[in-house]
Amino acid sequence: MPHVASATQLASTDSLENWLLGRGALPQHDVLRRMRLAAYAYTVLPPTDPARPAFRDEYSAALGRHHLIKRELLPLLRAWHHAGIDMLLFKGFQLAEFEDAAPGARVHGDVDILIPPKQIATAEHIARMLGWYQLAQPTAIPVFSHNPFGLVRLEGAACVDVHTEIIHCSLPWRSVQRRITDAVWRASRVRAWEGIELREPSPVDMVLVALILQRCWSDEEWQLKPHDVIDFRRIVERYAIARPALEARARELGCERTLAIFLSRCDPQANRLCLAAPTRGERARWNLAAFEERGVLGALERLLMHVIMAPQGARLALAFVPTAWEVRNAMRRHSDLRALVRAVTPMQPAVDTWRPRADVITGVRWAVRLVHGEHATGLARALSTYSALRQHGWPVTFVTGVRRGPDDSGVSAHAWVEYRGVVLPELCEPENQSLFVEDFRFPTG
Repeated sequence: MPHVASATQLASTDSLENWLLGRGALPQHDVLRRMRLAAYAYTVLPPTDPARPAFRDEYSAALGRHHLIKRELLPLLRAWHHAGIDMLLFKGFQLAEFEDAAPGARVHGDVDILIPPKQIATAEHIARMLGWYQLAQPTAIPVFSHNPFGLVRLEGAACVDVHTEIIHCSLPWRSVQRRITDAVWRASRVRAWEGIELREPSPVDMVLVALILQRCWSDEEWQLKPHDVIDFRRIVERYAIARPALEARARELGCERTLAIFLSRCDPQANRLCLAAPTRGERARWNLAAFEERGVLGALERLLMHVIMAPQGARLALAFVPTAWEVRNAMRRHSDLRALVRAVTPMQPAVDTWRPRADVITGVRWAVRLVHGEHATGLARALSTYSALRQHGWPVTFVTGVRRGPDDSGVSAHAWVEYRGVVLPELCEPENQSLFVEDFRFPTG
């Protein structure tokens, strides 16, 4: 049965949209907190507003986290700069540091950095020498990604996504991504920052490429984020970007249809904003409209990716099918979560069969798909990952948490795996600890 939004949910969304467009009253604190806008509210409310102090804690936390990430990041960027590596900083961290009214106005995740492909090996070597943990894809499966590797400090706050293309891709056909990336490099501007010389997109490309194309041509599949309208308005107003200039750049990059679709849902200059999730029909229609500009998107792109990766993925998965099957049977036998986790926890690690963590996680992902099907639950994936890593000598922890839906639409639960108190970077879920309230951990302590 399709979900039908309640009057309360619709009113909550309308209130948020109106406030973001500057024509409505301040939404409730809980709504802003869940939508990760509490810190932003603190920066835009007048100092005399009686509602402002309620947002101070969220602002302080966002500001502190930003400065912690910056402190961890600077030595890496300085080393890359001294080695002559070209760097282009874009999206969340770049906007928070250089474009927002205050660095604590937003809660951002990864630090996104674009590096030319010929310099990737050097950048990777320097990062390892400085103690960064590399999130490399296993070589057992072909990977056609804009993101060759990520970097984390296992007990730190910074997570760096290193890109070779500024547009998402997961298939071997990537001429569009390369063409747009080259155009962004050519139009980029140099910024001197903390003794480092780096690049950032031109103002028009901040809006068109780093915001609009990222939102429409990625795994988010046209789903807007509340901060999109804030970023759009701030950059356009700060740099006096006229609509004809944005449209001209879209023609140059070949994404006019995508721009038009985005503006039909998010255009602060026309007082237009729709934060509702697109329907399946809307996504299909927009993917078709953007086909000539980007190529296949959405479900068809994922299907082609799975077809290409299936032979190697299946071979890697065979070693982990017994673990996924054991988890499947344990989930049928145990309704109590603690008993379930105990049942799938190995008595002792099989040290003699140690394998790289990325290989284990990728193999488990494919094994779970084989055993549980395409609709495997997050609990099955997390339990299988936890059990397999324990078997292969990794002392990981299984964790679950809960949070409220964005429109008071009930409580959602999620399960994940941690290592040394940090969400496994290979899961690509760095914000779990801030999004979910932890309610279970095994082993404890």
